[in-house]
Amino acid sequence: MRRHTPRDRVVHAAKWLVANLLHWTGLLALWRRRLRGKVVVLAYHRLLPLDADTWSHPGIVVSPATFDHQLRLVRRYFQPLSLAAFEDFLYGRAEFSRPACLVTFDDGWMDTYTEAWPA
Repeated sequence: MRRHTPRDRVVHAAKWLVANLLHWTGLLALWRRRLRGKVVVLAYHRLLPLDADTWSHPGIVVSPATFDHQLRLVRRYFQPLSLAAFEDFLYGRAEFSRPACLVTFDDGWMDTYTEAWPA
C-alpha cells in the first residue's frame, strides 16, 4: 500500500478548503437546487481502513468512517434510490421532487459485503 506523501496531504487540505468554502458561501446550496429532478450516481470501489494493506490505488479506497459520513449526507440531502427506482427514473416512469442518489460499487470485494451492505 502506498504511504501518504506530503503532496497527498496538500491535495486533501485543498479539497477540504474548497468544500468548506462552497458550504459557507452558500454556493453548495445553489448547486443542490440545480439537482432537483435529477439523479446523482455515486460509484465506489473499496471500503478499507486507512492502514489496510491493499494493491488498490489510494484514490479508489474509502475508509468505512468516510463512507458512513457520506451516507449520512446522502440521506440528508438526497432521496436514496434502489436500482429499480433508478430504472424507473431512466425510463420516465418516476420523477423525484428532490435530488436523488444511487450508490453503486464496481466490484464484488468482500469489504463491499462486510462494510457497505450493513451501512
